[in-house]
Amino acid sequence: MYTAMPIEAARKGVPTVLQIVHGFPPRELAGTELATARLSDGLRRRGWICHVLAATRAPGLDQYAILEGEPHLTRVVNNLPFRPLGQERDRAMEVLIARVIERVRPDVIHLQHVAYLSSGLRFDLPAVGTLHDHWPWCPAGGTMLREGGVPCPAPAPEICALCYGRHARLASRTEHAAVRMAAGLARWVPPSRLHAIWRRLPIGLRAAAGGGPPAPGDARGAVARRRALTATWNALDHRMAPSAFLAQQAERFGLLPVEVVPSGVTSTLSHRGGGPLVYLGSILPHKGVHLVVRGYREAFGSGSSGPGLAIHGSSDGDPAYGRSLDWPLAGAVPPAQVPALLAGATALVMGSTWPENAPLVCLEARAVGCPVIAPRIGGIPELVEHGVDGMLYEAGDVHDLAGCMGRLAAGVTGALRVRPPPSEDQHAALVEARYLSAMERHRDSPPQRSKA
Repeated sequence: MYTAMPIEAARKGVPTVLQIVHGFPPRELAGTELATARLSDGLRRRGWICHVLAATRAPGLDQYAILEGEPHLTRVVNNLPFRPLGQERDRAMEVLIARVIERVRPDVIHLQHVAYLSSGLRFDLPAVGTLHDHWPWCPAGGTMLREGGVPCPAPAPEICALCYGRHARLASRTEHAAVRMAAGLARWVPPSRLHAIWRRLPIGLRAAAGGGPPAPGDARGAVARRRALTATWNALDHRMAPSAFLAQQAERFGLLPVEVVPSGVTSTLSHRGGGPLVYLGSILPHKGVHLVVRGYREAFGSGSSGPGLAIHGSSDGDPAYGRSLDWPLAGAVPPAQVPALLAGATALVMGSTWPENAPLVCLEARAVGCPVIAPRIGGIPELVEHGVDGMLYEAGDVHDLAGCMGRLAAGVTGALRVRPPPSEDQHAALVEARYLSAMERHRDSPPQRSKA
């Protein structure tokens, strides 16, 4: 049962922002989640109260359970993150979000991501959003990659449906039906009560009702999904992206103007080098870890002549891929330890085959002065200037990657002058300006957007 808790945000005269995101540290630690946490810290230093509402996966807990206990953080359990195309709107989630908004009483809402939440979010309050990937127009995890890792030039409904069918891991038909019923009744019957009724059914009956997963959806569902998410983003007062690349892609695929607001990272450490080349990120095919391994072997062979290659990250998302690398995996690194790891590395190496927006790890490397070897793809060239912050190679070209590794490790690239990125406080100031603009717009002409 949802229980309201007193919120410090009720203090008069203190501006409050509610950030809405699909995950948040320490339970979820990908780039969007870390960027949201750092922005919250930066805004707090500027005098804002920051409350975060985050979806989380928690097997064993009820769907839509509310987890609280951490200051200014509300988590909502969503154990069915994949829905059939066109069915991503979740009215039960919208009811819970509305209750949190009513309790927190924010001056402005910042939408960081809608995955695992609902495609139909609307706000009567000032609201802005930050795009972190291609999610609004790419249902295959926002990667813009087709089967076999082939870059996708543009969304096409039939192909989107095929890609989503390979990407999604849907639960049983009955679980989806139960969640749809809970969503439909959420305004009158708390989801926790429906879960209690379900648990009282005999285990045998529940098991027999399971069935296989529903169909992932078709071209019509892909069109419906894209229309819904486009409408959600276009209903915001301001749309932001950390790179011009992603802003241009968003506008190309139907979003209203998107402003470029660079991300920021602050560090007090300085680069000393002397350690191995470092890969840092998820161990997944589209991250190109296999290319990094192959490039290292081509550059330095199997002996000990090279600086070494340390691969840090989790392979939980695709254990088979992690095993296929035939290379020791050092495991995930806690965020607090990342600066020290990069400060001692010869260079950060990236292998991405998908058009990344503005990888946070690039900024983390630059913040300590660590050179970056990265593919010339997506928004990465906006963050890494070749010959200054590191070296760029043609995406997917192992020979080019190996050459960059060898030249940098041998010191034949000349003296790199790795530039520090914008600071977290500079980023927070830019975002705050959009908050104030949205708030001013609503004071002048309050819109009514509560209906999707």
